Amino acid sequence: EQASLMVLGKTLELVANLSKKAPEVEITKLSFKSKQGEVTGKAKFVLDGSKVDVNKNPMLLLTALRGKAELTFPPGILKPLLAPLIQRDIEAYQKSGKLTEKETAKLNPETMGKIIDQALPLYLSKNELTRLLVHDGDKYKITASIKRGRFLVNDKPWQGPVVKLP
Repeated sequence: EQASLMVLGKTLELVANLSKKAPEVEITKLSFKSKQGEVTGKAKFVLDGSKVDVNKNPMLLLTALRGKAELTFPPGILKPLLAPLIQRDIEAYQKSGKLTEKETAKLNPETMGKIIDQALPLYLSKNELTRLLVHDGDKYKITASIKRGRFLVNDKPWQGPVVKLP
């Protein structure tokens, strides 16, 4: 345990000294291409300890770190995640009688595809992986930033998942 604490102390000291030079890490273009579209992103983070004495209080490292990361997704990437939810709800409408036989007969693959495309934005919040995405033109985007020790998602304070106790 003592060795681990010593390593942690030395690491914090090194990071504090490094922060005085305000190092930056930047990803100018991140790209992942698939058949469903291209996921793009960028990020830039700065550890600026030049204005604070991080050696006296290592917790100031949290306020010395600032930056922003952004990822953009085309609808085609999200469709396989959300289509089963939409189809399940349409099937529930059929079983409950909310759709007439005439309406049900029109639900061919082409019509289902159009319905799924239109319903996609409404279902973002129903999936744990997509609930933080926001509509941005013809794509969906998420931003994460660190400002003055606060972690923000889409420029709002991070609200982590709620833990439900039994």
